Amino acid sequence: MFSLPQTTPYDLCFRLFGFPVRVHPLFWLTMLLFGPKDLNAPHAGVAIATWIVAAFVSLLVHELGHAFAYRYYRCPGAGIWLYWFGGLAGGVSRPHGHWPNIVISLAGPGAQLLLLAVAYYSNEATQWSLKVMPYSLFFYFWLYQISLYWALLNLLPVYPLDGGQVARELCHLGRVPQPEQASLKLSMGTAIAVAVVGVVAFAQPELLAGWPWWLPVPGLFGVLLFASLAYASWEALQNYRGRYHYE
Repeated sequence: MFSLPQTTPYDLCFRLFGFPVRVHPLFWLTMLLFGPKDLNAPHAGVAIATWIVAAFVSLLVHELGHAFAYRYYRCPGAGIWLYWFGGLAGGVSRPHGHWPNIVISLAGPGAQLLLLAVAYYSNEATQWSLKVMPYSLFFYFWLYQISLYWALLNLLPVYPLDGGQVARELCHLGRVPQPEQASLKLSMGTAIAVAVVGVVAFAQPELLAGWPWWLPVPGLFGVLLFASLAYASWEALQNYRGRYHYE
């Protein structure tokens, strides 16, 4: 459902731990759209700049988790691309077997949550977020938010997010009839539910007064993202149904 973006002259390209990394210009634009909106707030410029830096660091660590898992399973050509709503890590091929693919999918959110733990406990020990005010405090706040909520959203069973990939492999392991279609139905239903929660949060926020603090609530762009993922799952499901009907 997601494909690699076209190369542009404005891509930021470098290597990290031996992995080629390419950052598409649309990545910066998307992060800007997802970032703070109140331009009249105190230190608004600092808030926006540190948001983009924190998003870059957290999402790069996420994709590094996938890339290292590819390397562990000796999959050649692992690389990282950051664009649009996040990024993608992939190799020339994926390993055989359902469990290795589950490990690869979970390695991204796992790396992000590990980053969150390192940031939190190092700050508890040294209070580094207060060293260069307000830059360090904003950076710590955004890094905490992104590493927690982005990881949790990625674990939802929505294809092609990491949780959707895991759900597909578990459907195969559980010998669920027509596992691909079952995982796509789960993906479509979950994506619709998340989009509805986002709409409710925007229209009648009082209805979510008791919502757990650790469960992310999507904003406007999150609603659009999950609505598009629900449609993509529905479209893929129709393709599977058409193929099975033809066969």
